[in-house]
Amino acid sequence: MAAIDDLHAWFEADLKLANWDKNVKISGSDPHAVDVRFYTDVNEYVLTITEDSDGPFIEASVKSRKARAGQDVARERHIRLSAGRTPFSQRTWRKLLNNIVAIELVRVQPQEA
Repeated sequence: MAAIDDLHAWFEADLKLANWDKNVKISGSDPHAVDVRFYTDVNEYVLTITEDSDGPFIEASVKSRKARAGQDVARERHIRLSAGRTPFSQRTWRKLLNNIVAIELVRVQPQEA
């Protein structure tokens, strides 16, 4: 799938300290739909790239890697990239990276005097 080759190139160009072979897991038995997964300390990100006659499209979700205290199931939510189906492009990839950084940022606690 050409979209995976594009994603690989963008990943390597934008994430200089990461390594595609070590940080990305690709799965899927359907040649027209592939899941691309990568992980942070607290979250799993799943990019589903689907290709049809209109070209490649992407959906993204984030799932906590552990459940919150008192809950049995980890939270999962869709990362909204645009209204409707999101065409797969470098611009969409950059939008996704911005969303991931925003999700991963933690609040700085004010110093007490």
